[in-house]
Amino acid sequence: MPMTAPQSSITAQAADAEYKEVQDETGQVTYRVYADHAEACRLADFNSALPVTVLSAVEGVPVTAIAANAFQNKGYELQEITVPDSVTVIGEHAFEGTNIRSLMIPDSVTSIEPYAFAYCSELSELRLPKNLEKISNSSFMCCHRLRSVTIPDSVTVIEQYAFAGSPNLEDILIPDSVQSLRYNSFIGTKWIQNREDSDAFVTVNGILIRGTADAEGKLTLPDGVTKIAEETFLNNETVTKVTVPESVSVIADEAFTQCKNLKDITILNPQCTIVSSEPGMTICNSAEPFDGTDGEVHWKPGFYGTIHGYAGSTAESYAKENGYSFKPLGTAKGDVNGDGSVDLKDVTYMRRALVGWEDTIIEAAADVNRDGSVDLKDLVILRRYLAGGWNIEL
Repeated sequence: MPMTAPQSSITAQAADAEYKEVQDETGQVTYRVYADHAEACRLADFNSALPVTVLSAVEGVPVTAIAANAFQNKGYELQEITVPDSVTVIGEHAFEGTNIRSLMIPDSVTSIEPYAFAYCSELSELRLPKNLEKISNSSFMCCHRLRSVTIPDSVTVIEQYAFAGSPNLEDILIPDSVQSLRYNSFIGTKWIQNREDSDAFVTVNGILIRGTADAEGKLTLPDGVTKIAEETFLNNETVTKVTVPESVSVIADEAFTQCKNLKDITILNPQCTIVSSEPGMTICNSAEPFDGTDGEVHWKPGFYGTIHGYAGSTAESYAKENGYSFKPLGTAKGDVNGDGSVDLKDVTYMRRALVGWEDTIIEAAADVNRDGSVDLKDLVILRRYLAGGWNIEL
């Protein structure tokens, strides 16, 4: 759509650059025009719903963004919109509370900011761009008519509350590229409800986002889980005992925060990373707020149970750093990978460790001759023990 000379313009100074505001020839959309780009920033009030087309260029510069709050709460006025492929960013709250029904977001868009399409209660058809990098916080929250979403394989992160409160959202295709997400990203959707109804453990790409303890409160996570997502068991009151398998390499922030009845947690991977934004918060029974010297509210956690892990493990470090009780697991000679048995996998782990390919071994178990070091002599002894016929005992 061609531009005409604006009937009025405003020159202003933004925090970072000078800009001028101009309207398109229909008087619908106002643009904030900078020296090298423009942003759609406001929609006029109308008494009827009209199709809206965002221009690809204004006064010789490309329109690269739908600005924050640009069309927010234009419920009746905005039901249909065309976004050009010059746009790369859709800002915070840009379409929040509108009655937009369907949207083809161009592949040029790489960033959809928080709350961009929140409370779009009429949105039923959605195509996400193939170059999108993440699904931001609450970006499609409370889209009541939305039923299905295909997430492109460019996305690596789905942030909190991304689709929360969209009750009819039942089909979500999540690619292998997604390596960070959490339960509350989908809370209040049919998709998460169906997964919980069919499985005690809800995982996506090896990431555990929800789990249900047995009648006694015991929780043994399945092998194959590689990460426990943020806040997976936050405020859980039923879990009393947890076993985290060796396959888990990351326990994310606040995974077991304020699990008030948790008494024992066993972490079998000695190198498991335990992420904690506040010291001691990721595994705790309680947490009390206090005002920090930086003017921010911080939390003082407490854990009154016991953390079990191997000597020298990250579990031991976490316990000691936060003043929590720790009990080491037995380090049976030969159980190099700490899975509870001595077999050919332990030979493989030790061999890889000796050539520098593997560092996740239990050194106390690998030192089978107890000479204080792990070397070829230990490997020979372990192989002969497993081969049998050498009258060797560990």
